[in-house]
Amino acid sequence: MTDDRTQERAAEEARKGTLDRLAGKAKEVIGSAVGAEKLADKGRIQQAEGDLHTQAAERERVAAAEQERAEKEAQAEQQRVQQARQEVSTEAAQRQAAIERERRQTEQQVEQRYERLEDKVEQQARNEHRELDAEQQTAQQRREAELRQAEHRQQDAERARQDAAELDKAERQV
Repeated sequence: MTDDRTQERAAEEARKGTLDRLAGKAKEVIGSAVGAEKLADKGRIQQAEGDLHTQAAERERVAAAEQERAEKEAQAEQQRVQQARQEVSTEAAQRQAAIERERRQTEQQVEQRYERLEDKVEQQARNEHRELDAEQQTAQQRREAELRQAEHRQQDAERARQDAAELDKAERQV
């Protein structure tokens, strides 16, 4: 932004240029009218000085305007950069949140898969225990049946021994 001193300096240069131009023109006209060529030359030189002051004032105004434009552009660029940073920060935060959501979701899926596998393994273990229990019960029943059969055979054998002993006894008595 142009400061007040620059504007005052430019205005002073413009006033000085205008006054020098007018005074120089007056000297030139008077010098030419009276035939004083030195006065006319001084007038032309003073007009040239006035033109230089006017040009300097214009250059200061242009420079001040360019500086102001450059400062505004820099400020606008700074705002664009700040906005871009905010957008990047927002996008980064959104990406981070999405990654976190995805991580939690994946974690949940893994936990659910693990729980299903664990349930399946437990169910298989229960089924195997039931089968083993059924096999054990069948084996127990078979053993008991075989024991009963063995007991019946022993009883039959005992009866057969008793019958044989009675026959032996009866034969001896005969």
